[in-house]
Amino acid sequence: MQSLLNQLGDTSGIPIPGLNTDAVIENLASKNTQLQSLINETEDPAQKKAIKDRYVSEIKSYVQEQITVIKMTYKDVKEGVINVIDSVSVIIAAALIPPALPAGPNPAYVILDGKQKLAILTNSLAALLNSYRQLLQAAINIQFELPDAVLDLGNTLSRAQGALNTIPV
Repeated sequence: MQSLLNQLGDTSGIPIPGLNTDAVIENLASKNTQLQSLINETEDPAQKKAIKDRYVSEIKSYVQEQITVIKMTYKDVKEGVINVIDSVSVIIAAALIPPALPAGPNPAYVILDGKQKLAILTNSLAALLNSYRQLLQAAINIQFELPDAVLDLGNTLSRAQGALNTIPV
């Protein structure tokens, strides 16, 4: 499956400050009270290191998966929200600008076309919102505090959703 994933293209996503495997694992280890008490109960430094190394090896793959989800989803949602916002602007303008020709297009066609475009955008935005929720859940899973730029994307999605509701069709 890894070869198929490689064939599908870049899986690096957009870099996010502080989001790297070692830093996340160190944060998780420091917050894991059971691990910390086990390490503190052990006298031998070699055993302490072995306990921590075992913990790291157990969660490393999971943490890497969650980091990939966060980076790839952030990239996809960031690109998608730009497209949705641009499309919303075009649809609003098209609905408000009168036809250039006196006879103009069939009003029923204009309404149906607008509704169809609105439905497509609504579905696209719903998919982006679901992806953003997955990003947030992945960050929660690894107890990673997302930077403001990533959190602001949620506000942008919310504003785009509000703009969709203003389209007069």
